[in-house]
Amino acid sequence: MKPETLGKKLRTKIQRLHSDRRRRRYSDGLRQEIVAFAESRRKAGANWHAIGQELDMPPATFRGWSLAAPGFVRMVTVPEPEPTLAIESPSGYRVVGLTLESVVMLLGRLGEC
Repeated sequence: MKPETLGKKLRTKIQRLHSDRRRRRYSDGLRQEIVAFAESRRKAGANWHAIGQELDMPPATFRGWSLAAPGFVRMVTVPEPEPTLAIESPSGYRVVGLTLESVVMLLGRLGEC
């Protein structure tokens, strides 16, 4: 089914749920449909706000469901920490958190003194 068609179908279900102006609970099945739709639209490049407009519902509602859905995994990139070195002089001063390049530069300068 096309995303536009599925979006309209879900929007109709949501509007029907709210038609009597009473606060109604979304069924588990409807939540799953909304989450699946939102995830497919996100994969296609849509943002949460655009999806909310398509469904005529606050993005925070289904975004929370999406983030809590089983199997939700967010890819993150953790940078490799740059190894740091420390130098301690014979007289007792200590320089900590140096990169290899800065150690080479520091030792070169100290050798010039």
